Amino acid sequence: MIGIDWTAVGAIATVGLALVTTVLAGATFWLGKKTRQVATETAKLARTTDEEMQLLRDQTQALKEGAGTSAEQLTELRESRFAEFMPMLRWQTPNAYLQEQSGPAWRLGLVVLLTNEGPGPARLRDVRISSDTREPFEAVGIGIPSTLPPGERINFNVVRRTSVLERRRRVITIAIRYGDLLGEFDYETVTRIAVTFEDPGMGADFVDSDERSALERRLPKGRADPARDRR
Repeated sequence: MIGIDWTAVGAIATVGLALVTTVLAGATFWLGKKTRQVATETAKLARTTDEEMQLLRDQTQALKEGAGTSAEQLTELRESRFAEFMPMLRWQTPNAYLQEQSGPAWRLGLVVLLTNEGPGPARLRDVRISSDTREPFEAVGIGIPSTLPPGERINFNVVRRTSVLERRRRVITIAIRYGDLLGEFDYETVTRIAVTFEDPGMGADFVDSDERSALERRLPKGRADPARDRR
């Protein structure tokens, strides 16, 4: 019977276990190294992704700002083009008069200077006259439609014929809608004038001479009734 040297077997087993432990330790070290490498690459990738996302956001914002700047420049260019043809009507020096006519009848009148101070002609499209007494005053001596060239001044005449003379104070409102040469926009000017037909003491004074700029007078496109807001 062959005897087993258990001491030798134990020594061999110990050596084998040591080798396995060494191999496992090496494998663990290698795996740890690879894990650190993966973690490092992942961090780099994350940083790269964040940088790329930030770059994309910056580029998007720059495009938005560029588009906004381009739109503003286009608007400024368009407005400067229209400014070369923009009319500007100015009211000045109102005067009242009273004429006795046959019948018996009376003619109540108001004359106010109207000047086109803009660089472009004013294409007069509509005139509206009203008074706080609801009397039917009307504009005379002006054609609608007609054109008032730049720098030209006219006497805008408003009259009412009546057989009953009432000398009380009245506020007469004159509204004119006009367009530019290009036909792109309509504008309105509205003036309110207090008139007294007393004799003596006859006179006329502005309640509102409409000192708005040409751009402030521009009407929204499609507006049907331009003269009501300032009455």
